[in-house]
Amino acid sequence: FFRPIMAVSVGRIRSQLEPETNAKYKDYQITRWLAHKGGNEQAVLQTIQNQHINEDRARAVLDDPTRSAAVWDLQNSLPSQFVVLKNERRLLCFSDQSTKPKQLNNDVVIDQFLLFSYYLLGRLEEEFGEDAQASLIFDQRQSPVELAEVRLRINCIGEISGRSFPGMIHSMYVINSWNTFFKRAIQTIINMKKMPGPPPNFSSEAELHKMWGRALVPPYLAGDMDAQKMAEA
Repeated sequence: FFRPIMAVSVGRIRSQLEPETNAKYKDYQITRWLAHKGGNEQAVLQTIQNQHINEDRARAVLDDPTRSAAVWDLQNSLPSQFVVLKNERRLLCFSDQSTKPKQLNNDVVIDQFLLFSYYLLGRLEEEFGEDAQASLIFDQRQSPVELAEVRLRINCIGEISGRSFPGMIHSMYVINSWNTFFKRAIQTIINMKKMPGPPPNFSSEAELHKMWGRALVPPYLAGDMDAQKMAEA
């Protein structure tokens, strides 16, 4: 006689959390952690207990004038524009990478993506309520990139999104003019890292027009998100 395997419920996870922890996270977030961890109860509980790692880092950045200034400088060098797809409950975030600094500090890149992720979570809930998703579109056509930066960003997305924001990113698109060899090198890194969530899609502007219509794809990218908005979020 074999006892059937029972799916772990959100209620079961909540029954093992402290009241303060329960109050911090919504049901859909716990559902996403369950999906990300394949229903492994102990892994989900450990992940929730580890949320302080990213939360503490975010607070430390905001409390440190030097670190926060570096993050805002980087964020403001990456103009972003949002498009709301109400019917799909999705937010498109177009990011122009052409004006990013030539020299990137690894810690600043991680800090920026972490705060951006918390901002994006809040923006999604503001626009749609619970359980919505975002598509990230990076325009790299005028922005040279090295493999070291690719590795850094993949690690950053994996560690931050996997721990705190699984399921938040619906898809990622990279508009680029890279040659086939470079794309294959990037794909190899992606495959080796086993990124959580959707892998980046190498796309063209024409393909984006086909998916969402020319009217929704910005002819140029100019920010409606700035450092002040991220700080307030």
